[in-house]
Amino acid sequence: MSDNLNVQTKRRTSTVMMVQLALLSAIMVVLAVTPLGMINLGFINATTLHIPVIVGAILLGPKAGAFLGGVFGLISLITNTV
Repeated sequence: MSDNLNVQTKRRTSTVMMVQLALLSAIMVVLAVTPLGMINLGFINATTLHIPVIVGAILLGPKAGAFLGGVFGLISLITNTV
């Protein structure tokens, strides 16, 4: 009985973590496509996209921070290429 409860708890924890990562990633995408996330200063782009990465790394741990950092890098690469 306790093994089944342990499996359910792990599954719930991983589902909650996935949802939190998806929400933070969605916030980053919304920031990237609106003027709030990428502030054009002429010769350089200032960004506020690092804020969800920092919050996610502090609240969810280093693995989640690494994932969000990868999403941040991918978004920056795409927006600066286009």
